[in-house]
Formats: sequence, structure tokens, C-alpha cells
Amino acid sequence: MNECATAEKAGQISRLENWSVRSDPFAAPELGFKLCGHLYDDPRFDEGTHVVLPLITSTSPSDRTVSTESGKIYKLGAPEPDYEAWCKEQGFKDSFPRFKNRAS
Repeated sequence: MNECATAEKAGQISRLENWSVRSDPFAAPELGFKLCGHLYDDPRFDEGTHVVLPLITSTSPSDRTVSTESGKIYKLGAPEPDYEAWCKEQGFKDSFPRFKNRAS
């Protein structure tokens, strides 16, 4: 069982809605990407708080989860509509981020 599935069973996964992938415009793209969106099911924040997550370290398209440099795992809900439209314009199959796993 992968790390994301194990954490989901344990109830440790927060949910990100209305999300998009962002990069630092002043950093090299190979340094990584971040997600921003509205966070739910995370006791550290009020429901729906807009957040920018740490760098993405791995993704699991089958269960729609991502891991970040902080070690936390997030389940992705619906993407931000403008981001989803941009992904379609770019010819991406869908908007879910797919990255090769990064070493922390």
C-alpha cells in the first residue's frame, strides 16, 4: 500500500478545493511546484482558508493525492476553473499534477 493510501485510512489527509499549481516566477522550474487553494479537514486552519502548500514531492493520480515537502498528504477536489481551462488549452489530459517523485 502506498504512503498516500495509508495516511488516508488513518484520517490524516486534508482536502484542497479550488486548487491550482503554481511556481515561483523568480525560481528555476526544476526547483518544484506548489499547490494553492482552499483547505478543509485540517485542524490547523479554519475550513476554507486559502493556503499555499509546501513544494510537491509526489503525486498519486489513482487516489488524487499529493505529498509535500512537509510530509503532509492532501486529497485534491475540484481544481480552480481558470487553471482547469488553462490545462485544457495546453492539451493536458486533465489538470491533476503529475510529477516524478522528488527526493526531499
